[in-house]
Amino acid sequence: MFSKSIAMGLASAGAFLALSLTATANDYYVSATLGSDRNTGDRPRQAWLTLTHALDVIPAPRVGETHVIHLAPGVYGPELGEQFPLDMRPRIQVVGDQGPRSVVIEGSGTEQLLRFSSNSMGDAQSFERDSVLRGVTLLSLIHI
Repeated sequence: MFSKSIAMGLASAGAFLALSLTATANDYYVSATLGSDRNTGDRPRQAWLTLTHALDVIPAPRVGETHVIHLAPGVYGPELGEQFPLDMRPRIQVVGDQGPRSVVIEGSGTEQLLRFSSNSMGDAQSFERDSVLRGVTLLSLIHI
Protein backbone atom coordinates (compact mmCIF):
# COMPACT_ATOMS: atom_id res chain seq x y z
CA MET A 1 0.00 0.00 0.00
CA PHE A 2 2.86 2.37 0.80
CA SER A 3 4.52 1.83 -2.60
CA LYS A 4 1.14 2.24 -4.32
CA SER A 5 0.69 5.63 -2.64
CA ILE A 6 4.19 6.72 -3.65
CA ALA A 7 3.58 5.63 -7.24
CA MET A 8 0.27 7.51 -7.34
CA GLY A 9 1.94 10.58 -5.82
CA LEU A 10 4.75 10.45 -8.36
CA ALA A 11 2.27 10.02 -11.20
CA SER A 12 0.33 13.04 -9.93
CA ALA A 13 3.53 15.08 -9.56
CA GLY A 14 4.56 14.07 -13.09
CA ALA A 15 1.20 15.15 -14.47
CA PHE A 16 1.51 18.44 -12.62
CA LEU A 17 5.00 19.02 -13.99
CA ALA A 18 3.91 18.18 -17.52
CA LEU A 19 1.08 20.69 -17.30
CA SER A 20 3.23 23.42 -15.81
CA LEU A 21 6.10 23.08 -18.32
CA THR A 22 4.15 24.71 -21.15
CA ALA A 23 5.77 28.07 -21.80
CA THR A 24 5.01 30.94 -24.10
CA ALA A 25 7.68 30.93 -26.77
CA ASN A 26 6.84 34.16 -28.58
CA ASP A 27 4.26 36.91 -28.66
CA TYR A 28 3.08 38.28 -32.00
CA TYR A 29 0.86 41.27 -32.73
CA VAL A 30 -1.86 42.02 -35.30
CA SER A 31 -3.64 45.35 -35.72
CA ALA A 32 -6.51 45.98 -38.15
CA THR A 33 -5.92 49.74 -37.95
CA LEU A 34 -2.15 50.24 -37.61
CA GLY A 35 -0.64 47.02 -38.95
CA SER A 36 1.14 46.04 -42.14
CA ASP A 37 1.91 42.52 -43.30
CA ARG A 38 5.39 43.83 -44.19
CA ASN A 39 6.11 44.47 -40.48
CA THR A 40 7.92 42.04 -38.20
CA GLY A 41 4.88 41.32 -35.98
CA ASP A 42 7.10 40.98 -32.90
CA ARG A 43 5.81 44.03 -30.99
CA PRO A 44 2.68 46.23 -31.05
CA ARG A 45 4.30 49.00 -33.11
CA GLN A 46 5.40 46.40 -35.68
CA ALA A 47 2.02 44.62 -35.82
CA TRP A 48 0.91 42.70 -38.86
CA LEU A 49 -2.32 43.75 -40.58
CA THR A 50 -4.03 40.38 -40.92
CA LEU A 51 -4.49 37.29 -38.82
CA THR A 52 -4.24 35.30 -42.07
CA HIS A 53 -0.65 36.50 -42.52
CA ALA A 54 0.24 35.86 -38.88
CA LEU A 55 -1.03 32.27 -39.01
CA ASP A 56 0.86 31.70 -42.28
CA VAL A 57 4.28 32.97 -41.16
CA ILE A 58 4.54 32.10 -37.48
CA PRO A 59 6.71 29.00 -37.08
CA ALA A 60 5.32 25.96 -35.31
CA PRO A 61 6.02 26.11 -31.57
CA ARG A 62 8.43 23.57 -30.14
CA VAL A 63 7.03 20.83 -27.92
CA GLY A 64 6.06 22.36 -24.57
CA GLU A 65 5.78 25.90 -25.97
CA THR A 66 2.94 28.03 -27.26
CA HIS A 67 2.86 31.20 -29.34
CA VAL A 68 0.38 33.99 -28.58
CA ILE A 69 -1.10 36.23 -31.28
CA HIS A 70 -2.46 39.44 -29.72
CA LEU A 71 -5.28 41.03 -31.74
CA ALA A 72 -5.71 44.78 -31.32
CA PRO A 73 -9.26 46.17 -31.45
CA GLY A 74 -10.77 46.15 -34.91
CA VAL A 75 -12.73 44.18 -37.46
CA TYR A 76 -10.79 41.42 -39.19
CA GLY A 77 -12.57 40.51 -42.40
CA PRO A 78 -12.26 40.16 -46.19
CA GLU A 79 -12.10 43.94 -46.69
CA LEU A 80 -8.90 43.94 -44.64
CA GLY A 81 -7.44 41.04 -46.60
CA GLU A 82 -8.39 38.13 -44.35
CA GLN A 83 -8.77 34.85 -46.22
CA PHE A 84 -11.20 32.33 -44.81
CA PRO A 85 -11.15 29.82 -43.37
CA LEU A 86 -8.41 30.86 -40.97
CA ASP A 87 -6.19 27.86 -40.24
CA MET A 88 -6.06 27.61 -36.46
CA ARG A 89 -2.88 25.69 -35.63
CA PRO A 90 -1.86 23.60 -32.61
CA ARG A 91 -0.34 25.46 -29.63
CA ILE A 92 -1.17 28.86 -31.14
CA GLN A 93 -3.22 31.14 -28.90
CA VAL A 94 -5.24 33.91 -30.56
CA VAL A 95 -6.26 36.52 -28.00
CA GLY A 96 -8.34 39.66 -28.43
CA ASP A 97 -6.55 41.82 -25.88
CA GLN A 98 -9.45 44.26 -25.39
CA GLY A 99 -12.20 41.64 -25.35
CA PRO A 100 -14.89 40.37 -27.71
CA ARG A 101 -16.77 43.67 -28.00
CA SER A 102 -13.79 45.35 -29.65
CA VAL A 103 -12.21 42.46 -31.59
CA VAL A 104 -14.37 40.95 -34.35
CA ILE A 105 -13.53 38.33 -36.95
CA GLU A 106 -16.18 38.89 -39.61
CA GLY A 107 -16.88 36.78 -42.67
CA SER A 108 -19.27 37.40 -45.52
CA GLY A 109 -21.54 34.52 -44.54
CA THR A 110 -20.59 32.28 -47.44
CA GLU A 111 -17.49 30.69 -45.95
CA GLN A 112 -16.33 28.81 -42.90
CA LEU A 113 -14.48 31.21 -40.58
CA LEU A 114 -12.12 28.78 -38.86
CA ARG A 115 -10.45 25.49 -39.69
CA PHE A 116 -8.80 23.61 -36.84
CA SER A 117 -5.76 21.38 -37.08
CA SER A 118 -4.28 19.15 -34.43
CA ASN A 119 -1.09 17.21 -33.81
CA SER A 120 -3.17 14.62 -31.98
CA MET A 121 -4.41 11.47 -33.61
CA GLY A 122 -8.16 11.30 -33.91
CA ASP A 123 -10.44 14.29 -34.16
CA ALA A 124 -8.73 16.73 -36.53
CA GLN A 125 -11.36 19.40 -35.88
CA SER A 126 -10.32 20.24 -32.33
CA PHE A 127 -7.82 22.38 -30.51
CA GLU A 128 -5.06 20.83 -28.51
CA ARG A 129 -5.08 21.69 -24.82
CA ASP A 130 -2.62 24.57 -25.26
CA SER A 131 -4.55 26.19 -28.13
CA VAL A 132 -6.80 29.13 -27.34
CA LEU A 133 -9.21 31.46 -29.11
CA ARG A 134 -10.53 34.04 -26.65
CA GLY A 135 -11.61 37.66 -26.40
CA VAL A 136 -12.93 37.58 -29.97
CA THR A 137 -16.41 37.79 -31.51
CA LEU A 138 -16.96 35.55 -34.53
CA LEU A 139 -19.50 37.02 -36.95
CA SER A 140 -20.61 35.71 -40.31
CA LEU A 141 -23.65 37.35 -41.83
CA ILE A 142 -25.59 36.09 -44.80
CA HIS A 143 -26.45 39.00 -47.08
CA ILE A 144 -29.90 38.63 -48.68
